[in-house]
Amino acid sequence: MRSWEASGEAVSGQCFFCADELIVRNPGIGSMVRVIAGLVASGELDGVFRRIADPE
Repeated sequence: MRSWEASGEAVSGQCFFCADELIVRNPGIGSMVRVIAGLVASGELDGVFRRIADPE
C-alpha cells in the first residue's frame, strides 16, 4: 500500500484488492466509504467488485 501512496493507485494506497477481497488500510465505516467513493471516482470499482447475475 505504501508504494501506491505516491503513484495515486488504489485510492492513494488506502486499499488493496484482489479477487474477492478488498482490504482497507484504516478501520471504520468512514474509511471504507472514502475508499469505495475513491474507487468509483477513479473508475476502478468494476475492477474490484464483480456483479453477480440475477438468479431469475
